[in-house]
Amino acid sequence: MPRRKNKSRKATSQAAPKCNPPVPEAASLGSTVAADLNALKTDLEEARLLSATYQAEIAGKDNELARLTELFEKTRRHLIQLQLNVTSLRDERHRLANGAMEADALERKLEAVTAERDRLRQQLLSRDIWHG
Repeated sequence: MPRRKNKSRKATSQAAPKCNPPVPEAASLGSTVAADLNALKTDLEEARLLSATYQAEIAGKDNELARLTELFEKTRRHLIQLQLNVTSLRDERHRLANGAMEADALERKLEAVTAERDRLRQQLLSRDIWHG
């Protein structure tokens, strides 16, 4: 039985009209009720203004969030590009280092071959056959 009562309460509360019921003239209500009604109307208007203010602030925060999200995405793309550039520069640095090491090795080899040639030339010149 309690379940039926809950269901009927839900149906009654959902069927209640959502619009404001007509308000009788303040003069026919009495001075206390009329003052309370005016206070409620004032409170309702203040609540509407406050709601409008909050809606504007929320819209501003949404715009700010959109700007921050865009800035974050742009920064993320730039960081990815920076990482790619750093990787490319490292590869180039390794290629240049390898080239420098090869050039150094070839220079040492050339010095060794030049020294060997000079030594052999000295040996040839020092033989008596060539002198005469």
